[in-house]
This record gives sequence, structure tokens and C-alpha cells, in this order.
Amino acid sequence: MGLGPRATGLRWFAIAVALEGMLQGALLPRAISAQTPHRPRPAPRSPLPAIPRVTGPLAIQLVYPGPTDLVDAGDSNFVFGQVGDGRAKLAINGQEVKVAPNGAFLGWIRIPADSVLNLEFEGVRGADTVRATYAVRRAPRFVPPTSGTWLDTLSVQPRGRVWWPRTEPLPILLRAAPNAIVQIRMPDGSVTALSNDPRLAEVPWGTRAFETDSTKLLRPVATDRYAGAVTGLVIGDPGPLLGVRQPDTPMPTRPSFAAPTIEVILGADTARWKWPVQVAPFDAAPRPVMFDDDTARKGDTDRITVGRTVPSGTYYYFFPTGTRAA
Repeated sequence: MGLGPRATGLRWFAIAVALEGMLQGALLPRAISAQTPHRPRPAPRSPLPAIPRVTGPLAIQLVYPGPTDLVDAGDSNFVFGQVGDGRAKLAINGQEVKVAPNGAFLGWIRIPADSVLNLEFEGVRGADTVRATYAVRRAPRFVPPTSGTWLDTLSVQPRGRVWWPRTEPLPILLRAAPNAIVQIRMPDGSVTALSNDPRLAEVPWGTRAFETDSTKLLRPVATDRYAGAVTGLVIGDPGPLLGVRQPDTPMPTRPSFAAPTIEVILGADTARWKWPVQVAPFDAAPRPVMFDDDTARKGDTDRITVGRTVPSGTYYYFFPTGTRAA
């Protein structure tokens, strides 16, 4: 059935309105763009000022690692310092390092696995060449043998003077030959056995912070870790837990004592080591203390104490002078 004249007129009216709207929508942006032409956005400005260019005589100065720094790294470590001229080219142990316009440099340098580390610097600017060698102190690392009985004495925790709540277990951690029997023989003849404690191998903090090769962050499971605990342990005399000691005075000498022995037994072989620790339990309620690294009141400290909230904790914190703890 066909539509009447009135319906047909309404249909064409609706079509006309729709077409007009489409045309306006298509033409309106052109009119706007004609009135306000597009302007490219300015490049974002860096919030940091440009590095000034410095020229001068070549003079290699190593800031880190310095003479008193102890480097604990795997196969790479960062190095930074100054060469005196931003136009110079620099190589450290044969590895090219970028020099900033002001002559500063920061490099991530491959280092040998052994304990001896020398950094060989060569700075070149045109016909001028400067060379320098710096010896770097490295944290001692124990390299275990491929077989046999062994104990990494550097890994034994705790050590030295220890004060511990009498009713709380004192954790003991160490690294020794895998699949061994590890125990601590106390001076009274009692024996405390340690259990194997498999865990992921540690990654040096420098590698974790600066390494760009993610494969070097992979950690295998280490089977040479052992752990145990003992409650109410008393060994020797570590002295008072808290007290005021005059600056520049030596620690008082403690009376001699029979030290416990750590034994690592693998088959018919046994490795023994005297455990250098003095432990005293305490029963008193926690005593509030306040951090203060300038007890001499000379004003020559940074007013910061670096430490952990619990013994053998994972993280270190920066405690400003005045921090209170219990």
C-alpha cells in the first residue's frame, strides 16, 4: 500500500534535514580550521639546565670508587669522575666511556672475577693523551672448591658481640659444602644441628641497580646455605649492651672464653672452625634509645646512621639523628 502525499512530504523533509546536518558537520571544521590554522606544538623544554661546556687541561680524577671504598660487585661496576675537558674521549680498561660536556663521566665497567682490580684510564683530546691507573679495594669473596669439605667463614652470622632476648631463638646462618652435615659444638659438649636452607643466590647491589642485561639478574638456587636457631645461648662476655664510652678510647679487653666450634662433615672429611662470637641474653624490657652520630659534639658528621631494623634484615635504612627506637 502506498504512502499518502502528507507522509511522502514528511519523509523528504526528514531526509533534507539530515542532509543539511551532514553538510554542516562536514563544513564546520573547515571553517574553523580556516579561521584558526593549526600551529605545531613547541618542543617540551627539559626541566634541567643544559650541561655547560668545560675546556681545560686533561686531568683524570676518579671520584668513585675512591681509596677507602670497598667494592662488592660481580662482573661489572659503575665508575664516575672527571677528565677536565668535555671534548676528551675516555676509555677505562679498554672500554669506551661517554664524557659529558663539562668533562664528567659515568661508566658501567666490566671487571675481572679475581680479587685484584686495577682501573686503567686513558684520556685523549687531539694530540694529548693522559693515562692513569687506580687500584680498587674489593670486598673479600670466598670461592668454594669444586669438591670436598669447606666452610665460608665470611658468611657465618652472627659474629662478634651479640645481645639477644633470652626467650627468642637466635638465628644462625652460614654457607658450607652442599649435602654436608653442619653442626655447632658448644663448649659444654652439646651439639646444635643446622639444616640445609636452599635459596636464590644473591645478586650484588651494583649489578641489580645498573645492569641492563637482564640475563645477569637471573639467580640459580643455591644449595650451600644452612640455617639453625638456638635459644638462651650464653657465650663469653660481650660487655654492656648500652653505655657511654669516651671517644677515641679502645674497647675494654674481655676475659678469654671457650669458643664454640662449627663442624662441616662430608663423608670421612670434617672441617672445623672456631666461631668468633660472644652472646649474652637479656631479660629486661626494651630500653628506648636515640640515634646520635655526633656524641663528641664536633659538628663534623652527616647526622645519618645507616642500619637495619632487625639483625640480618634484608633492607638498610638511613636513620637521622634524633630517631628513637626501642
